[in-house]
Amino acid sequence: MLARLCLGVLVALPAFALASTGQAVRVQQPSPGHYELTATFDGSTDVETAQRLLVPEAAKRCGKQPYSLGHYTFSTSAPVAPGNGEATPQITIVQQVTCGASASADPNRPQQNDDWHPGPADQEIIRKRTLAYLEAKDRDDFKSALAMVAEPTRGMMAHSQWQDARRAFNAAAGPVSSREVIAISWFDHPPGAPPGWYATADYTATYASAAFYCGYLAWMRQPDGSFAMIREDEGKLSPSQAAAVPPDRMASVKAQLGCKR
Repeated sequence: MLARLCLGVLVALPAFALASTGQAVRVQQPSPGHYELTATFDGSTDVETAQRLLVPEAAKRCGKQPYSLGHYTFSTSAPVAPGNGEATPQITIVQQVTCGASASADPNRPQQNDDWHPGPADQEIIRKRTLAYLEAKDRDDFKSALAMVAEPTRGMMAHSQWQDARRAFNAAAGPVSSREVIAISWFDHPPGAPPGWYATADYTATYASAAFYCGYLAWMRQPDGSFAMIREDEGKLSPSQAAAVPPDRMASVKAQLGCKR
């Protein structure tokens, strides 16, 4: 199986409820008017499909109030090679739901200069920070990597299970042959996000062992003008997984993992 991991917010997994889709959904209510819905769906690795399947449960929880789907995290898996009857595509999603009017922006948050726009120097900052973050992970220096991460995301990534899994991948993959940022995109106050400027950096890395990883990091400009990482979406194959992929299917596998190259 190939796997893809997305980290963006701290989540918790509690008691069960049953959505109208027939899938078991874990439901937590961290505060009045706010819910976390967690479910695993077979047959797809598409995030938007999974979110649509959670809509009936969101509507049920909010009753007559309007609802909105907010932050989410997900992980996906899919067969590496064809002909494996037991391996089907699968996605697990944790979706934040808000009932009623959405919370307004924090009035105490320092305001940024509305006239600011990214320039070549900012492009280079994002490129260097992305490579520095990847290099820190590759050498098991999670303290340095987490220092670049915004607090809500840092809480999820600080747990030992995630770090142990990365150490195991690093040990199996061996030294990195190359790391590259292949695209950087900028967004000014995208829908559903707190006001501000965001950058996404698509990246890829290869190993002599045939292992690889790819994905993107999302960075948010902070009130002091610096950038903090708020989201990581990465797919990877270990040497043994890469060796199991027929050469004529490698491009398809990389596409499933979200690789841009």
